[in-house]
Amino acid sequence: MTSNQTVGQHALTDPLHDTASHMLTICPTFQLRRVSRLVTQIFDQSLSPTGLRCTQVITMLGIITQQGANLSQLSKYLDMDASTLSRGLGTLQKAGLVREIDLGNRNTTYQLTPQGQRAVNAAAPYWEKALKRFEEQLAPTDWHDVVNRLQAVGVALRTPQHLD
Repeated sequence: MTSNQTVGQHALTDPLHDTASHMLTICPTFQLRRVSRLVTQIFDQSLSPTGLRCTQVITMLGIITQQGANLSQLSKYLDMDASTLSRGLGTLQKAGLVREIDLGNRNTTYQLTPQGQRAVNAAAPYWEKALKRFEEQLAPTDWHDVVNRLQAVGVALRTPQHLD
């Protein structure tokens, strides 16, 4: 293949191709989302015997740790868009795992049902299995160092100058 031949519709020497490739290589959004998808696949695969996805388990863990939180507070805690979280909560409610608690004055919180509590308990060993697999695949990278760095990035990005 010569340098003027094309792959698909783009010439191999296309400057736009080179720019796009460079941008994707250094883009934190692309890199973090790509890694996030890969990690999600590991956890979803391990959790498959429970019928839950990792995002559902994370939402239920958020409800447990943020007892009494309304949608806005839970959304902020999980760093999720409120409409996305609302849809996820709706799915968990239909499955009988979460219930809405109406406190009046348009104030609603969420609570796990007994079935939801059993589901989290049943998911825990599969979650641990996924975490172990994840850590083994990262070896010799120190996962705890990665988590600490990601948490620091999260704190830095929550500062007011980044939220405009």
